Amino acid sequence: MKTKNLFSYVCLIFLSFSLQAQIDLPSKKSKEKSIESKEAITKNSVDGTLLFDLDGVVTINGIDQNVKAGIPIRVKYSNKDQYVFRTEDELIVEDIKFGKGRYVVNDNFNFTFAFKENYVVLLKKKSAEKEKNQQLEEERLRQEDFQKYVASILQPLQDDFISIDEKVIHYDGFELGMDAFQISTKEVTKRQYKLFKEITEIEKTKEKETEKAIVSVVLNSKTKVANPKENKMNIDWTSDEEGLRMDKHEGLNEPISFITYKEAKEFCEWLNTLDNHHYYRLPKTYEWDFVMSAGFVNDYPWPSDIEEFEVEEYANLKDSSVDFSFSNLKKTGHRWNDGYVFKSPVASYKPNAMGVFDLAGNVAEWTEDSSRNKPGFKIIKGGSFFVNMEKVKLNKSTMTAASFDQNKRHYGIGMRLVRIKKN
Repeated sequence: MKTKNLFSYVCLIFLSFSLQAQIDLPSKKSKEKSIESKEAITKNSVDGTLLFDLDGVVTINGIDQNVKAGIPIRVKYSNKDQYVFRTEDELIVEDIKFGKGRYVVNDNFNFTFAFKENYVVLLKKKSAEKEKNQQLEEERLRQEDFQKYVASILQPLQDDFISIDEKVIHYDGFELGMDAFQISTKEVTKRQYKLFKEITEIEKTKEKETEKAIVSVVLNSKTKVANPKENKMNIDWTSDEEGLRMDKHEGLNEPISFITYKEAKEFCEWLNTLDNHHYYRLPKTYEWDFVMSAGFVNDYPWPSDIEEFEVEEYANLKDSSVDFSFSNLKKTGHRWNDGYVFKSPVASYKPNAMGVFDLAGNVAEWTEDSSRNKPGFKIIKGGSFFVNMEKVKLNKSTMTAASFDQNKRHYGIGMRLVRIKKN
């Protein structure tokens, strides 16, 4: 009985050990299944690969390693390592997170990182921003150049003024209180008017059609009649004295002509938008005459004691050069030749006693005042290159002063500026 019990006890012990062995000694297959991805890449040192779809640089613990798209690199991974991938242009700079991508177990890790799609988006955005910034810079430079261009034209105009103090004068049979004013020493040039047109010209068909309807008086040097003046349409400030279209870049230093009274006023109004300190307008007749005669001292804008032939030093008037160019005209009888048949560059001759140029000849100048006996006409002063010396003599009467249709253009009528200080 004791032998039987002993045998049973031994069998029980053997069976117990067999069951314990089945629990503690799993198969190789079950061991592989038990390895988790996180465990596989958090060992102290694991071999593996990194694969990127972009060229760039991988920084591992501060050490750079170049990588090529589609070519894996082998690395040893430790859970304490820091990995950063960046493209050369640094559009992509990203910490590598191993929770993303694909891995293979068996003590190895192999990850693929896809940055290309995002990189293309960022590249397009950067390119668009670069193009926009380039356009903004080009526009800034254009504006800067244009501002310099504007300043180079307007600054001389703004600097060329003399001041006349207020005073009581006798004019046109009346005693007048003349307020203080400033007057430009030079006539407005084609260059200055060109700038005005460049900035303000409105491209409207209706306005263009209206402009074409303006009548202009031109010269015809080939005519066989005694009066070489003709009326033409479609003539503007870009035309020469005979109504032929000129290059807009020619004769820029000559006084502007072929402008109506309204166009002269529009130029003044434009200047008023640019200058915060002055108000610009055309001269009044008595202001113009006061300056021309140096305070009603002289009859002409030159000394009263000079010889007739010396007039050529002070004014561009009708002279012997015109006699030669217009053979059918009545001869002037003048012995001088001022060097120009038509307009001359402003300030080509000596100024008057007040330092103001071209107060006789070159072009006549619109004034603010209306003719007293010709409705729709404005008084003009100074005469053009095509008038005799006698026509520019001081005339203090608004009744007999020369005038012209304010709605027409003329080869020999331009403008001079007056300005007063704003309060």
